[in-house]
Amino acid sequence: MKAYQKCGLPLATGMEIGYVVRDASKWEVDTERDASSEFDVGYYGKLLEKAWDEVAFVLQQAHKRISNIFGLAISEKNYVNIFDLNSHFFV
Repeated sequence: MKAYQKCGLPLATGMEIGYVVRDASKWEVDTERDASSEFDVGYYGKLLEKAWDEVAFVLQQAHKRISNIFGLAISEKNYVNIFDLNSHFFV
């Protein structure tokens, strides 16, 4: 919100705002409109990792269900390889 206020942009209750995190450790952000090519790679990397963990969990559950339905062996991997899963159906 401070980034918007610094730019003199009005804020209102319920308003959606967008920003780019430049440095998470210093709480520095730019408005979407004023964002440069500099952003906090570590911050966004952690967001991507968290998102992937959630997707991988769903894929693992789907793999287990499909394996149980079709009597396929479940791999001992810590992740689901989509290509392994597809190969059971497209051989």
